[in-house]
Amino acid sequence: SSSDSPPPSPSPSPSPSPSPSPSPSPSPSPSPPPSVLTLKEQTNKETNE
Repeated sequence: SSSDSPPPSPSPSPSPSPSPSPSPSPSPSPSPPPSVLTLKEQTNKETNE
């Protein structure tokens, strides 16, 4: 038996490149405008009187 051909080397499977996970940008919680507070106080005063 003259089998000089080497065994077929298994082709390396391409490793899947990990997709970069997008870092969530910290959204600052919007503080309520002071105008709303004053409006509420005014209405409260008006209802009290």
